[in-house]
Amino acid sequence: MAYFYSSIMSVKSKKKKFEPRFNFYFPAIFMLLPIFSSLARADNVIQVPMDLAEWDFRQEHLECTLFHKEESVGEIYFHAITNRQVTLELDVNNKAIFGNNAQLFKLAPPWMPSKKDFISEGFLEPRSNKIKFRRGVGELIHSVERGNWINIELSNDPALPLADIRLPAIRFKPSYDQFTRCQSALPDISYAQARDTRLYFDIGQEDLTEKQRQNLKALSSFIQADDTVTKVLVDGHTDNVGASVTNLQVSRVRAQAVEKMLNDYGVPEQMIEVRAHGSRYPIANNNSSIGKAQNRRVSIRLVRNNEPVVFEQSIEDNTGKVQ
Repeated sequence: MAYFYSSIMSVKSKKKKFEPRFNFYFPAIFMLLPIFSSLARADNVIQVPMDLAEWDFRQEHLECTLFHKEESVGEIYFHAITNRQVTLELDVNNKAIFGNNAQLFKLAPPWMPSKKDFISEGFLEPRSNKIKFRRGVGELIHSVERGNWINIELSNDPALPLADIRLPAIRFKPSYDQFTRCQSALPDISYAQARDTRLYFDIGQEDLTEKQRQNLKALSSFIQADDTVTKVLVDGHTDNVGASVTNLQVSRVRAQAVEKMLNDYGVPEQMIEVRAHGSRYPIANNNSSIGKAQNRRVSIRLVRNNEPVVFEQSIEDNTGKVQ
């Protein structure tokens, strides 16, 4: 049985590095040479040398990142802020390859039969050099763990790519394992989703629906994961139908139902402040059924590090009249 040794030139080291590979018959060398040479000839292909391919992991407050830095491109990373979704993001440091279109593919490694599967389109964040992919990234990261490569095409015209970026899955597994453990400990929703929550109520409704209970369960997972949340404000509101005293009581009952559910899901009672407002602070005009439906609500706001509280915007002016 013969051993296949390959000579790989890395840009950084400027030295040839001889590495043993898996057992191959010598004919395998001639099968692989056309593949590697075709990649080298393509002017728009940016392929990270396999001896330099390295994935790293970092963890910050309620964030998990699995990243790869490539000097000629920028930083490419998997990013998670909830336990339910992963995004793939690219911070481009070379404006010459930054186009208006971005496509994400799953690519078979060069020593396997050629296969390239489209995953999703990316979108460009305004006023930045960042490209983000959302759809299909969870499937992609698992396939990379199994050995597939990442392929990103940047272009102004999909038929003429400015850059064809190919990232190997070499030395991916250790950082991937850290990333998955980190993500599993994240809450169900992000801070942007949890910061301000509204639950809307039907006419006469006091008990929570199943959907509302699930929303509160996800919210409680964030509150318990984020140790900077110091207070949870629960404000009950109604429309203007009925007597003021009755509306005040209805808004309190609804707010207390939310408080109890948060308690049941593990949020400490001392963190929650319940307030009832009746019909005093509408956010929509009560002249229509749609407006009334928006005003029958319980608002839940999270306060971090005892920061000053900004009250929910009402359509009433300082005199208490609807504008």
